[in-house]
Amino acid sequence: LCLHIPSLIPQHFSTIDVASAVQAAAVAGAGLLYEGSCHRMMTEFLLNEIGKRPSSDGNVSDREAYTLACGIALGMVNLCKGGNDADSGAGVADLRIEDRLCRYIIGGLDDAEMRRRREETDRLSLPSASSSNNSERCSCIYEG
Repeated sequence: LCLHIPSLIPQHFSTIDVASAVQAAAVAGAGLLYEGSCHRMMTEFLLNEIGKRPSSDGNVSDREAYTLACGIALGMVNLCKGGNDADSGAGVADLRIEDRLCRYIIGGLDDAEMRRRREETDRLSLPSASSSNNSERCSCIYEG
């Protein structure tokens, strides 16, 4: 299955052209293979694939299908591992899966990117603007 997912094969094999439908099927198969295991590497991989920026090839519908397959596979890998039990998903608790998925749905930046942009904005702000009233704030929207 991993031979059909370009993100999982080594860089020197990246010239292999795999159809996007085959990639989506391979990701779904990997989800079935790791079903209910709460496997950390697969969970990290699937989260990163869901959040990966689309390439510039313009094949949007194939990218959506692949991302949907990654989401379904992520659900299968972590099947019955959510909850408030002490041992439920203990190996992936630090990944903050729910927060990342909400950020992918709603939009926004990750913590490091937000800090970088905030520092950049603070550097570029005028000294007189920083001493002004806090009720007046800039409402810049950043897409991430």
